Amino acid sequence: MDPATLNLVLHGGNYAACTLLPRAVTVKIYDNAAAQAREKEKPNKEADVAWKMFGIVGGAGAVGLAIAGKHATGGELAMVNGAVAFCNLAAAGLTLKHDFMKDDMRQELRLSILGLGLGIGAYAATECVKTLIRK
Repeated sequence: MDPATLNLVLHGGNYAACTLLPRAVTVKIYDNAAAQAREKEKPNKEADVAWKMFGIVGGAGAVGLAIAGKHATGGELAMVNGAVAFCNLAAAGLTLKHDFMKDDMRQELRLSILGLGLGIGAYAATECVKTLIRK
């Protein structure tokens, strides 16, 4: 499976959940007990819209990259794979370093998201370089 399609398949459920599920449900899925208690006390409207925006923009971007990856060759394919690599590695960096991810997210979910981002990012970067070498 090419990197862009893998990206869509592995992250698609996350994008859909963030876009379609009510905030109360996403909090139960993503947040640890302390963050859930704070959310119950005072709902975070900014986080609600940010998660939904992430789902919409991330989902649309993943679909666009998957379609482009099916039709691109040469330098264009390297750009698609480079974009997939960048998005996943940058997201992995945020997952690793951002205070919300460290302090408020369920750590087992954080580690799985981190692993996916690093794995897809490394695969896409490898395919990008291989495409550039063949070019």
